[in-house]
Amino acid sequence: MDKLSFKADILKSGQAERCDGVVVEINNILPYVSIVSRMNEEHSYFFQGDEAIELLSEMEKKADMFDVSVEDALLHYYQGW
Repeated sequence: MDKLSFKADILKSGQAERCDGVVVEINNILPYVSIVSRMNEEHSYFFQGDEAIELLSEMEKKADMFDVSVEDALLHYYQGW
């Protein structure tokens, strides 16, 4: 898959998850990442401390690589969990 197709896939994944009621909260100060699925609580996740820092670092690289938001990169990754 070429870079533009992958970018489109990331954006589509992000939009689909938001439409399904998935909410992402990112706090870089504490740090933590919260991903809440309003339709299915079993698919809600919370990362804090070093786990959150590592996840955000990985998602920031992906976001920069494909020129998308960190939230979209995170939601694309979330779809595989």
